[in-house]
Amino acid sequence: MRVYETYFPFDTTLAGATTINAAVYTFPQSYCLRRTHMSGGEPELKKVKLSHDNVINEPGEGGVGVYHQPKGVSISHVDKSHNLRLSKCCLHVSGMTNGYSSARCSHGVSMVSSGTWYCEYKITGCDLNVKPEGGGAHVRVGWATSSAELEAPVGFDMHGFGYCNVDGSKITKGVKTAYGDPYSSGDVIGMCVKCHKQGCWYEIQFFKNGVDQGVAFVITEATKDEYFPIVSLYYTGKVTFQPGPAFQFPIEATPLCSKSIEDEHFYRSIHNEYGRCDALLFNFNGTIVDNMEFHFEAYRSISKLLDLSFSRKDVYDMANLDPMITLRCLCARKGHLQGMGKDELRELLEKAAREKMDWYYKHSEEKIRDFQCTTKLVKHAKRAGNIKLAVVAIEGRKHVIKVLKKLKLHKFFDIVVAQEDFSLSQADIEMYKITAKHLGVPPERCQVYDHSLLSFETIRKAKMHPVDIKKSEGYASEYCCLGSSSSKE
Repeated sequence: MRVYETYFPFDTTLAGATTINAAVYTFPQSYCLRRTHMSGGEPELKKVKLSHDNVINEPGEGGVGVYHQPKGVSISHVDKSHNLRLSKCCLHVSGMTNGYSSARCSHGVSMVSSGTWYCEYKITGCDLNVKPEGGGAHVRVGWATSSAELEAPVGFDMHGFGYCNVDGSKITKGVKTAYGDPYSSGDVIGMCVKCHKQGCWYEIQFFKNGVDQGVAFVITEATKDEYFPIVSLYYTGKVTFQPGPAFQFPIEATPLCSKSIEDEHFYRSIHNEYGRCDALLFNFNGTIVDNMEFHFEAYRSISKLLDLSFSRKDVYDMANLDPMITLRCLCARKGHLQGMGKDELRELLEKAAREKMDWYYKHSEEKIRDFQCTTKLVKHAKRAGNIKLAVVAIEGRKHVIKVLKKLKLHKFFDIVVAQEDFSLSQADIEMYKITAKHLGVPPERCQVYDHSLLSFETIRKAKMHPVDIKKSEGYASEYCCLGSSSSKE
């Protein structure tokens, strides 16, 4: 009988596991959860204390490594491949497998961060004379957006821009081009990115032991995405990240470590407005993901069944209500279904709600995108430390987890509270109370991000503090311009 062991941090990865998707687990940060699965039997869950340096040596599908992110700029313990070992200080990282695995830095730069930014990687484990296919340890460093694949080397796709140790080539979109000098153990690679706000373009260049290797990439198709320092390790490759301010080979640029000031401002801001805050809750619909148009179209798909007409604003305002309640409200507004028996009405509404959600799941999962402003808030909160993060959703857990994983956001949240965790007939208040209970945080110390005025009233009834995500810079939902809309569709 074979035995399989998997280690999980306390995030939605565990909540999404098919064998235990009805459970929510929360333990102190000094513990992790181990699932032992014997072939032919049910999995056994056990709380396991982390080692003294907060590193778990066994790789597992749920992720391995540090479960406490130190304050300041460092390598992210949540935004990395599970095949990498990370030190407690989150500055030293090493590989474990015959294949490239990557880790992004906790902080990135964007057009908002205009100017020149610099950091260094000290190469501490790298075999220059042994090619990857020969089993040697290798390193690639570079810059990448949050969309870059972590189970592949930087430059594997269009979202990363790398500098290779073996031949000194540069790489993006999987294409290598001659560039600079090779590097190996003992070398220090400087990483510089210039953000040109006027014209909206980036310039990336690298340094080897203080020697400028020249401009490697000019990115003219720049978006609002952040670019993060990233390292890719093959086999037992090792590096030490140096965000500054003390560099071995300084240049005239802003050290990346100064980005941590943004976290301090964020931390102070959420405490100053409502007093002490221990948890941030984010509604899934229209706050984390831009999915309200899919919900609107889903309601349109069943409108003929109930002979309904409604505007986008009607649907958007009831974003976090059970579809049964939403349909009942829409019918009541139009005076429909009067004279219908109670059982007959319930059966019709249940059928319509079921068809509506089937349409939504079918058409939305692969197309939903996140709101960058919300993603930025989530990452700020995660880095600020001592703040618990949760997702609240009326959709099923399987759908929510799938979307969060697709958007690479699932590791940033401590728990997900979804449809399976509460009674949909009382979802408006109950889901917030359940979330606070699972987090172990009093409701009055919770802030909830949402976009609907109706939700704000419910949040206050739950004794929590609502925060209007629409006021965040960059919130691009169509909802923002629907306040005076009266069009019926």
